[in-house]
Amino acid sequence: MANVRRKEEKSKTNVLMYKIVNGLEKIDATDRLIKPSRISRNMDQHCFQIPSCYTDMRKESFYPRTIRDWNALPTDCFCQES
Repeated sequence: MANVRRKEEKSKTNVLMYKIVNGLEKIDATDRLIKPSRISRNMDQHCFQIPSCYTDMRKESFYPRTIRDWNALPTDCFCQES
């Protein structure tokens, strides 16, 4: 049951992240969504830097958690027409 709830939560936060990234939500996140300075084999052009966090509470807040989930999405998610 908790696993299903986590998947639903991930889906909702990824939808919100998509809206923020594409300017469909009126949230200015330019200071929080930072592209990496270089692309590695584990990153793609859609990835963002995960902010450094010193506490578990901060690590599980919206941006670090959602960026971690967003970066884990497969590349073909970003290549499809909506």
